[in-house]
Amino acid sequence: MAAIALLWAFLRDGAAALAAAVGALLPLGGDLILGRCRRQGEKLGVEIAPSLGLLYRCAGYRIVWAILFFGIVFALLKLEPLPLFCGVIVAQWILLFGNWQREG
Repeated sequence: MAAIALLWAFLRDGAAALAAAVGALLPLGGDLILGRCRRQGEKLGVEIAPSLGLLYRCAGYRIVWAILFFGIVFALLKLEPLPLFCGVIVAQWILLFGNWQREG
């Protein structure tokens, strides 16, 4: 996330660096929601994968989080979309391959 912000800061202005850094918060928030759902399933004694109700509810929470996130970022903060989406994509790849390496 810091590398994205620094790259955008050197290539553009500080607003683009801020947008890239804020964009990296979307996958992190989704990952926190997924962790919360996983812990909730463990308390109930249910795994996420076999329980479709818990799986759909967690997916719904993540979709609502993404809609609220983009609404706040575009409506209130007025950040640039390209660096924001680049931050989202790179942070999602980091979370995906970071978890893949840890589990594999």
